[in-house]
Amino acid sequence: MRSSILVALVLTPLLACDRAPVEPVAASPAAPPPSAPRAASPPIAAAPADVPPDCAALSLHVTDLIQRTGTAKAKAALPPADKLRGECEARTTDAAMMRCFAAATDAAGLDACNRQAFPGAVDATPVRRFDALADNHAVDPPVLTRDGDYLAWDADCGMLFKEIYPAGALFVACKGRVQIGPLVTIEEVESIAASLSAQESARHDLVMGLISRAATGDFRVPVHVYADNGAYRGIEYR
Repeated sequence: MRSSILVALVLTPLLACDRAPVEPVAASPAAPPPSAPRAASPPIAAAPADVPPDCAALSLHVTDLIQRTGTAKAKAALPPADKLRGECEARTTDAAMMRCFAAATDAAGLDACNRQAFPGAVDATPVRRFDALADNHAVDPPVLTRDGDYLAWDADCGMLFKEIYPAGALFVACKGRVQIGPLVTIEEVESIAASLSAQESARHDLVMGLISRAATGDFRVPVHVYADNGAYRGIEYR
């Protein structure tokens, strides 16, 4: 298994869009009428404190919660339960996180477990480091699917993936320190991506402006000018 449930739901659609699409999910049971309250999914039957739930039961439970209470994007990205089970059985799981996921009664509860796994300071030391501008599609396992994977945007900042299976989260790290996170939903990661895109666009406009001015040697900027009495006199280039 290559990835946590977070990777399946968040990273697969955002960072691997040119790979094969996620396999279709079987239709979920009919939902109750809109006017009727949605029944909460019961947690998995309690087990002795030292015995976490098994992967088969947990995978079915997680799949059911997301199909019934997850966002549209989470539902669209959800792999089949048997794939989640196979990944789970191939990994070393954390008993506390397995029990947390098993006790969740909706998709928000799963998100809460992912956040709960990283309550304090996070070690931002990269284990595998990648350049966001490079072609990383041939990397195996894929980028940001192993604990400590770091995708560098520039010399200072990048995206860090941390995992305590089955929990996982993304963080924005700069100069070896976590600045933002944990990010555990598609919407949270998309918000960061949109912000980065806007910043990159602004930097591009600034650079292009400097280039155009360099061609003429005119680096003056427009300044609004006012008279001593406060009357507006117009724009001067200084």
